[in-house]
Amino acid sequence: ANGAVAIGTTIEVSHIGYKTRQVQIQHDSDGKISLEPEPLHMSVHASGTTGSAEIDGQKVADLTDGSLEYALSPDGTLHKLTVTADGKQLLTVYVQVSPGQQPRVTGFDANDLLAITSLGNHATLYGASNLGNAQIGDQSAAINPTGAPFTLTDQNHDVVFGKGDDQGSASIDISNAPALMVQSLTGAGRVFITTNADKAVLSVDGSPMPRQSRGWTVSKAPGAHKFTLSAEGFEAQSWTMAIQRRGVVNKNVTLRAKAAAAPPSTAGLTIAGGTPGADVALDGKKVGELDSAGNLSLPNAVALGKHTVGLTKPGYEAREFEITISPSAPGKPLADAQISKPLLSSSTAGLAFDVRTKGATVKLRRVGDAQFRDVNSSEKIQLPPGQYEIVAEATGYQRFTTTVNLGKEEVTVPVNLATVPDYEFEDAHQVSHEGAWLKSKVPGKFINLKPGLLRENIVFSRPGKTLFWDKKVEWMIEDPAHHSRVQYSLEGGKLVRRLVVGQDTSNQKEAKVDAQSAGQKDSLSLHIRVDGGQVRITNDKGTVLDEFTAPGQDFSNGRIAIRSDSLFVVRSNNQ
Repeated sequence: ANGAVAIGTTIEVSHIGYKTRQVQIQHDSDGKISLEPEPLHMSVHASGTTGSAEIDGQKVADLTDGSLEYALSPDGTLHKLTVTADGKQLLTVYVQVSPGQQPRVTGFDANDLLAITSLGNHATLYGASNLGNAQIGDQSAAINPTGAPFTLTDQNHDVVFGKGDDQGSASIDISNAPALMVQSLTGAGRVFITTNADKAVLSVDGSPMPRQSRGWTVSKAPGAHKFTLSAEGFEAQSWTMAIQRRGVVNKNVTLRAKAAAAPPSTAGLTIAGGTPGADVALDGKKVGELDSAGNLSLPNAVALGKHTVGLTKPGYEAREFEITISPSAPGKPLADAQISKPLLSSSTAGLAFDVRTKGATVKLRRVGDAQFRDVNSSEKIQLPPGQYEIVAEATGYQRFTTTVNLGKEEVTVPVNLATVPDYEFEDAHQVSHEGAWLKSKVPGKFINLKPGLLRENIVFSRPGKTLFWDKKVEWMIEDPAHHSRVQYSLEGGKLVRRLVVGQDTSNQKEAKVDAQSAGQKDSLSLHIRVDGGQVRITNDKGTVLDEFTAPGQDFSNGRIAIRSDSLFVVRSNNQ
């Protein structure tokens, strides 16, 4: 056909016996369109239930319940179709088909065989002359080996042949593709069912039937049988039809899609931007929990009318929201209820501690509770509002207690621990007080600190001049159990150290040092640190004045002792 179309137009080209093709015209050369021929659709219904088919000596398919289907290229060549079962040849048909032409049967080897070729609304019936006449609607023709032509219509496309109990029929589809149907007249009658639903299920007399590539081939005893065809999303269909003694009846069943479901009678609930982890209750019943982003979506959760949505979380004040679901327009879904940013307020307040004393421990309890609990004084804790007792303790300090009223605002408690007077001394009666300074009551004797206080800062008020030299101050680190000590003296800037074990003295050392206090004028400041057998003396600047490891000694359970006529102060150096 010839014709002119505009560039860019999409045209559809079709021809009987060829596959339809759509082409968009971009160039003049696009007007020359070639079509691909449809293959020959072969269907065979044999007398046996199992077997195989060969074309030109090559196996192409197996029989399934006595039937098979195969697509053959229309190459214009004469082909030999052979069907065998259990080593026995059931039938042979010679067929030729050219592109776009109705197939032609040139021969067959059985008197009990019926072959029908078709293309579009044209069909030809082949068979032995002894089969009598065949009829399609008001058309009648004698069956013969050379072929009896028929014209098919939408109303009349079933071939009826035979008489009485031997009567049979075969359905012929009006198709754009060439077709060959071969029917063994000694085989049982069959029904071939097709449908528009891809995943349909067919049952006959209550038993499911296996599906083939294009549909179901049903072979049952002659007589009436109940068919049921169903598929998800479609309305099922049931019908009763008779299966004849021989022949094949084609039946296409169109399933109708189910009507769309009525809109739900409930609405969804959407919460956005709330407090993560909060429980959500609808009319007092828990229905979910807000996710890590504070969101929750519940489809079809709320019926018509007024409802209460509650949000709760430990440590937070609960909140409630009232929502109303109103009727919608006919056929329209209900509008979802939405709650935006329902943040919960904390029901606790922060409690922090300002502790300046090293090594202090802090405990608290709510007034009325029996037990105190330890808290980390460097971290802020969250507590419900109320009255709390707080206790702090540290070695060498008096016990600190206070009570705070905690509301919704953060509170910081200053923890000021007062030192225990003369705590450091083994016998506090050996010292007297002169303001902030201490003085020995036993001149010329050592004053012992408590055992285990081995990291101390001793400050001496700078002694007055005597014959151009400072007065001497002394201290020692002593292990009474083993009669050993490291003894120090400082006089006129000269530091002398010696190790005394029993009656033996060793490891004596003298050195000029600067022990001037950095914070107190006219004072000497010495930092003493003992680790096992090691003694380390430093000044306020951290300069090492002496570092000594006593051979074979361990002063871990020892003590520090002081001897001086000067005023002095002892401070803890614990880190």
